[in-house]
Amino acid sequence: MKHARTSFSLLMLICLPLVMVANESGISVVPFQLIGNSIFVSGSVNGQSGNFLLDTGSPNLLLNKSYFKGIRQHAVGLNILDIHGQSQPASYYVVKELRIADRKMKESHGLVVDLSALEQAKGITIAGIIGYSSLRNVEVVFDFDNWVLWIVPLDRKGNRIAKIESFKMVESFKLKMSGHISYITARFNGKKLRLGIDSGSEVNMLNRRLVKRNRSNFEVTGHLIVRGLADEYLACGTGTLENIELQPGQKASLEVALADMYHLNECLGVSLHGLLGAPFLMQGKVSINFRKKRLYLGQSLEEGLARQSAIAAERNLVSTDK
Repeated sequence: MKHARTSFSLLMLICLPLVMVANESGISVVPFQLIGNSIFVSGSVNGQSGNFLLDTGSPNLLLNKSYFKGIRQHAVGLNILDIHGQSQPASYYVVKELRIADRKMKESHGLVVDLSALEQAKGITIAGIIGYSSLRNVEVVFDFDNWVLWIVPLDRKGNRIAKIESFKMVESFKLKMSGHISYITARFNGKKLRLGIDSGSEVNMLNRRLVKRNRSNFEVTGHLIVRGLADEYLACGTGTLENIELQPGQKASLEVALADMYHLNECLGVSLHGLLGAPFLMQGKVSINFRKKRLYLGQSLEEGLARQSAIAAERNLVSTDK
């Protein structure tokens, strides 16, 4: 029996009864579960309920073919490509209603794919993956102080229709878009970096070529296995990157896995240098508003990264492979 850390980057439990609270303003508070570093919510598509992974790095709503039957459009040739360049065929599915807990979301269609490898690795039933297309019209607040999501309705300009009294914006990042991927700009050793925001990635990732040229700022800590959507994986080195400026003048340390970004960047209009995954969102309260193209922090970046480190220290992400 050997032990290896295993994480997921998807790009592209038994289902427990979770209670959603909606106030008069229409803001929804949805409890989530962490399995590894994957964020799962209770939801349903056309009345079929189950566990859904929340993945801002996925362009579409993806549905598990074990529970949904789509229409294969051979002339279109739909395929899903993951971060490792592995592809699998997808079929089209008409969505009449998508709900996160009891909140109805805007979505017209999904893609049916094989999620059996992800189910087996996570040890739970997975109905699907909720991606960018389903989240672009709302603001999502990841509240790791209370382990809930706040889903906030927006007007056409991206302004909140109602306030969240417990969320006070302290710092913010400007988001840019490359296809369905939002990213922020940072600086490292005088070089501008583009870092994608991907809640579906269990780790922060960085292009290994960048570290090769800056070894003095990187401390190796080990390795892990990064899996994609299909049953494929790659071993990646891990470590601590020092002196990265996520905000101008604010140098920080960031735990990252080193990976080849080639296949992801092939599909994007702008080449990314890395991804900020679910660990980056574990800062207390972090909000993403795609309409405003802003990422908001409910605490200073320094306080947030300290909070994230404390959460990571409390959790055991070691899985067992035979």
